[in-house]
Amino acid sequence: MKKIEAIVRPEKLEAVLYVLKELGLQGYYADERVKGIGHWHEGKHLARDPITNHLYNYPKAIIVVVVNENEVDQIVKAISAAAHTQKQNGVGKIFITEVEQAYSIHRGQAGAEALEAT
Repeated sequence: MKKIEAIVRPEKLEAVLYVLKELGLQGYYADERVKGIGHWHEGKHLARDPITNHLYNYPKAIIVVVVNENEVDQIVKAISAAAHTQKQNGVGKIFITEVEQAYSIHRGQAGAEALEAT
């Protein structure tokens, strides 16, 4: 299993979620209130966190999904296409990591079965 974390512009969040639904993805986590900063530090979207005093580039949204390994390429391509903008900087990133195990608290299942919806 793989975890895909996609950081995108918030105005692209609904488009990304739409394509994931079209692919038959049954579960995801999404949050449109993500703070962060990448390598690109110039621009009008820089702000300073009042508590930590760190600079961050916002707004961003994040989508997190856990899928079987054979689904990764298709999902990454779909996210990339849906999240693409004409802007060159600050469009987003996709990270893919290995998931050792998944558990369904409700059904008590583990592994790939835990990813299936009831």
